[in-house]
Amino acid sequence: MVSASGGSAVLSVDGQFDAANKPDVAIVVFGEEPYAEGNGDIDNLEYQRGNKRDLALLHKLKAAGVPVVSVFISGRPLWVNPELNASDAFVAAWLPGSEGSGIAEVLFTQANGDVQYDFNGKLSFSWPSTPQQTQVNVHDSDYSPLLPYGYGLSYADKADSTAPALLSNRLSEDNFSEQVQLSQKPLFERAVKAPWKMLIGSVQGDKVSMEPIASSTQSNDVVTIKTLDKQVQEDARHVSFNGKALGFVSLQGNFPEDLRAYLASKSVLSMQVKVGSSITAPVNVGMTCEGDCRAHVDISPRLSALNLDTWSELNIDLTCYQGQGIDFGKIISPFTLSSSGVVDISFSDIILKPKTMNMASVECP
Repeated sequence: MVSASGGSAVLSVDGQFDAANKPDVAIVVFGEEPYAEGNGDIDNLEYQRGNKRDLALLHKLKAAGVPVVSVFISGRPLWVNPELNASDAFVAAWLPGSEGSGIAEVLFTQANGDVQYDFNGKLSFSWPSTPQQTQVNVHDSDYSPLLPYGYGLSYADKADSTAPALLSNRLSEDNFSEQVQLSQKPLFERAVKAPWKMLIGSVQGDKVSMEPIASSTQSNDVVTIKTLDKQVQEDARHVSFNGKALGFVSLQGNFPEDLRAYLASKSVLSMQVKVGSSITAPVNVGMTCEGDCRAHVDISPRLSALNLDTWSELNIDLTCYQGQGIDFGKIISPFTLSSSGVVDISFSDIILKPKTMNMASVECP
């Protein structure tokens, strides 16, 4: 299509180009990674919150003097004010599947400059003006979206005084993160909290086995876990590792959870622990995210400093996991207790606590 008009197109996955071949325009295709409908629900609509890789590329191209046409792939409206500001034109392409050629036919003219196919899509819902505007409906008394229901531009609008207004390229980029009041998030408090479930498992050679906990006492070849009374009946768990292999107790979900707000709010992973015998081997508290994404923090130095048979609070700085590559937007397991040694330990009250980083008793190396 480009060559038919006497031009050329070059695919650059990372947006790199050499100075001798500076492009006349960059068409940047970016957007959401796949997610499950329903289970992909989010409470904050900011695109790439906490890791704006695509925005960095747009800024790089703009700084080099390259005009940018953004083609945004998504299945829902998201807050993209920074990306809009960094684009000369912005196309919401939704989920085109295998019909990318259809988008190209709308973007490019014919060889003589005539429009092949015009844009005629209109919003069937309102586009949010803030990351927190998860509910915005046309008949709301305080209706104030970025783009209203029915909005949509076409090439013909440029010469039409009655056309919808163009967006400013100076949209607010304030995500209001400091104004959001985030509550504590219990993962295990008297019982396992939804959507998590508790499992025990072991790793012996190449074999990984795990099973959900279905009784007050459960064992495998490496781990034994029992319910324990701390303040009320069965509000804690006692775990024994026999040292024969790597054993673990884990809270896991069936679908990834978005916990980025807790990372942004300088939270800790807090828990009550009680050590039953001297610690002689590493004891790790880990997290996993979707894909082959995992990290752990060795809490054995802190455990060794605690009095035996005494409940104590232990707080792990969440940035310890971020620094090891954990994607807090796709958490599968927010807590996994593991060891290859002989360890006697109890835990209760596993909670994500925002704005408590200064209380961390376990920090990154």
